[in-house]
Amino acid sequence: MPKLKRVLSVIDAISKWAGYVVMFGTLAITLLLTLEVVARYVFNAPTLWATESTSIAYGVMVLIAGAYVLLTGGHVNMDALYNRLSLRKRAALDIFTSVFFFIFCAILLRNGIPLAIKAVVLQEHSQSAWGAPWWPTRIAIPIGAFLILLQGLAKLIRDFHTAVTGSKLV
Repeated sequence: MPKLKRVLSVIDAISKWAGYVVMFGTLAITLLLTLEVVARYVFNAPTLWATESTSIAYGVMVLIAGAYVLLTGGHVNMDALYNRLSLRKRAALDIFTSVFFFIFCAILLRNGIPLAIKAVVLQEHSQSAWGAPWWPTRIAIPIGAFLILLQGLAKLIRDFHTAVTGSKLV
């Protein structure tokens, strides 16, 4: 059991790290957009790259943040029903619904990996005047799916423990 707890804590640490990277990245991109607004409306000197690059960066961050959101319980639940259930029943319901979660992750990985490889090999770029590279966004799809899959496995293990013992595995 100590080894399992250690593995779960490593997965949690990876998800927290990804979440913190996204949090600080969001701050940096917000500052960048603020500078773009000032350049555009105060100095009448907009840039070609700022708006598109921030949109791409936000897309990457949403993909990477999924594991952190799962770790912290930030995804949407049917709380009106869910919170009325006992701890064991909630764990059993989470185990049942995890099937759909893992199907979702499998689809993201199955479709995301070839998409990322193609984007890197072909050095895909957007069709805008700036021609932003698409490969960082395409790579973020399988990375984000893998991170959320790892966190989902950790949650599933904890749910099994809770369903069997009636206590949470920390």
